[in-house]
Amino acid sequence: HGLVGTGLSMKIMIPKLWAHAEELTIEVTNGENEKLFSGEYFSIPTVLAHLKNYWDLSSSTYLELGLTGVWGLNNQWGFVDDSIGQLVNEGYRHTAVAGADLNLVWIPMGMEKYRGVTWRTEFLYLHKQVEGSGGLDRIDAFAGYTYLDVRTGPYVILGARFDIGQIPEVGTHDWFWQVSPYITIWQSHFAFFRLQYNATWESGRRDPIHSAMFQTVFAAGPHKHEKY
Repeated sequence: HGLVGTGLSMKIMIPKLWAHAEELTIEVTNGENEKLFSGEYFSIPTVLAHLKNYWDLSSSTYLELGLTGVWGLNNQWGFVDDSIGQLVNEGYRHTAVAGADLNLVWIPMGMEKYRGVTWRTEFLYLHKQVEGSGGLDRIDAFAGYTYLDVRTGPYVILGARFDIGQIPEVGTHDWFWQVSPYITIWQSHFAFFRLQYNATWESGRRDPIHSAMFQTVFAAGPHKHEKY
């Protein structure tokens, strides 16, 4: 979901705890994300852990519940500041993110290409230490989204999404919320198109911000099941 970095990822099927199946993902990356961590500058690697819990509710319905934790440093050190011509090592500042996600999927047996409903919801909490005028300051922010996908045929999926969250800045309690209906056209296994409309409200603003987005995703190259 945009948390991109270079590193290692490992997935482990752990013994059953309370669900029908549990999967643990552990990742160690170099903190390239400039919004959360140190960006392009060298830093102690970030650590992510995600626990996925899976339940079969029926022959056509399954439920997934995920818990996520991320930790890393966002200070910059070991770089030369061109404005002063000196090596800079900032004091340690950390970032922590906690999340929970829920997926409920209904796909009738024998109708996988024609019918289906997906409900997905995710909640995130951010705690980030930042440099302030009198020392360390902090950012605490909450955000979340929920959306519903309904497959109406072999090529068309209708959906709607709702987002809400706090602006991640020091000393602010401003919120934003957004409503987004969309339509997805699955042209084939190798290409799909999506048209989406967004209406966004922000704290202190009566009128929404209107925007539209067109997305296309395609794959090129040999089919993975073919021999070339």
